Amino acid sequence: GPSHLSVVYEPGHHGDDSFRSAVRNGAQQHHWQFGDMPAIADITDDQLELVIEFVRAEQERLGFDD
Repeated sequence: GPSHLSVVYEPGHHGDDSFRSAVRNGAQQHHWQFGDMPAIADITDDQLELVIEFVRAEQERLGFDD
């Protein structure tokens, strides 16, 4: 799929709960042409929160809108 640092994933477009749901449940193809995203079984809640925190910090650094 698109990079999480793409405007497709601006904070106002996909909130943190969308990230959590996609990781836990998978996501159907909708912003990309690469097929569905499978659920990620081996990531812990703490790791997932760190990923979200990193993506949001990078989005802020790059000037993404909320």
